[in-house]
Amino acid sequence: MPNNVKNEDNGQASECVNDSPPFFQHIRWRPDEQVDSDSGHYNQQQQQSKHPTSLQIFRLWQVFLNNVHPLVMLFHAPSVQQVILDIATDATSVSKATGALGFAIYLCAIASMTDSECLELTGESKADSLEHFSRLSHEALFNSDCLHSNNMVVLQALTLYTLATFYMRGSPSHSEKLAALAGRAAQLAQALGLHQEDRQKDLPPFSKEMRRRLFWQVLILDGRAAAAQRLGAGATAAGPHFHDGSWNVQRPLNVSDSQLVPSMSKPPPEQLDGPTDMLLCSIRIEIEQSMRRLEQHQQHPSLRSPPAFGAWIEQQQQLQQVAVVEQTEQRIEQHLLRSCDACIPFHLLTAYQARSWLRQLRLSVYHPRQRGQSSLGHQPDEHERERLFSLAQQVLSYDNLVHSNPRFRRYLWLIGRDLPVDAVIVVLLELLSKGDDGGDDADVDEGKQNVVNRAWRYIIQVYEDHPVLINAARENPLFLAIGLLTLKAWDSRTTSKSEQMPSPSTDYDRDEPLCISRLRAQRVSASPASS
Repeated sequence: MPNNVKNEDNGQASECVNDSPPFFQHIRWRPDEQVDSDSGHYNQQQQQSKHPTSLQIFRLWQVFLNNVHPLVMLFHAPSVQQVILDIATDATSVSKATGALGFAIYLCAIASMTDSECLELTGESKADSLEHFSRLSHEALFNSDCLHSNNMVVLQALTLYTLATFYMRGSPSHSEKLAALAGRAAQLAQALGLHQEDRQKDLPPFSKEMRRRLFWQVLILDGRAAAAQRLGAGATAAGPHFHDGSWNVQRPLNVSDSQLVPSMSKPPPEQLDGPTDMLLCSIRIEIEQSMRRLEQHQQHPSLRSPPAFGAWIEQQQQLQQVAVVEQTEQRIEQHLLRSCDACIPFHLLTAYQARSWLRQLRLSVYHPRQRGQSSLGHQPDEHERERLFSLAQQVLSYDNLVHSNPRFRRYLWLIGRDLPVDAVIVVLLELLSKGDDGGDDADVDEGKQNVVNRAWRYIIQVYEDHPVLINAARENPLFLAIGLLTLKAWDSRTTSKSEQMPSPSTDYDRDEPLCISRLRAQRVSASPASS
């Protein structure tokens, strides 16, 4: 086994806590599955016999390298490739942990493919393939004793399985499952000591780097799961497992897999400028670090503080947060994006995504919810509203760009699942306000109207690119509220000629957008009179 997937910390890992996620506590096996009556585990030989054919394994691995690995950089691909060769040669000879990693790799590869690609490779539709490999990956994880394991390979498999679950989520129940899986991954990372830098000081440089890569992906996934659960459960959702002070791990080096060798005696020099295999992950880690620094500067004054003092504190806090965002933007633009080649699809996607994340950071700084209790009842002035409106539109424009480029399709299975909810709400609230304000004014400025029309195009495209906004609205109170806000803002538009939306392909005033029609039908079907 390669060093990066074999290390178990030589017994240093502490025991995992016993409060296992509910998802794993109540596993219901299919009637036709054979479980060992003594161990309660799925029969190892039967499990390993369910691996795809050797040819399918190699093709799924190649899909993983192209579509998944650049987005997560969870391990050292050249080392894991030998693991894949071992599985393809004789799946019954590999360990349970290695088998679980193999099934998780297949599952993520399937998640990134189109329906036609799945049909050609597996002979099944994408939906059937996802269900099939999700079940097998789930069984392999359970069989590898992921509830009590202290094995890095198991954590790698669990992290990939959780990423695939993030792709498949759509309802609050999926969000709860995602939170349970991410919580178990966080527990296992802590049991392995991945969250403490001093636990790694005596390890070889290669092992250190693999541990750091894995920890940061677990950390980011933990935050993603908490955010996804908040979308479904609101204030009742649990927060992320890792908080500041509970970990102190260095970020992984910005180097390519080819610069790392398991036998190396010292780490390679970090590439400070220009793209590497870690390009997107390095930027995502920069954003994650900045988000946590912003939270450190978010301290609201006491209710007993004089209003003037409270306002001054919040102003200073905002200045500090703006400085954090500007420093992050400078590092990303000048060091990581400067040498990117727009002719390379992944580089262009990374540039779009990085700038979207940066705009979302700025939006979070200026968002009204950043104000403390001393500012209750404060209404943003016109300048503040326009700044928020502009930032939110930029976020939506990058979201539109990412989804509209066919060269990015192979990465959308994960990148495309991030829904810019705050930006959508800010734009809709401003469109509602502008619609109400413009109803009695026959001389609406044409330039402002063009801005409104462009904002509506962003919103309509977001609904097309993120069908979950409508499909999951019945189960998700936030999505339902966004839908009602969208209808209200749309209906507030004036019908005067100066406010007609020019479009080369669609007359939005003659033919209502499909998303608006679907939202209307959904509201009618949900009303008491229709039941």
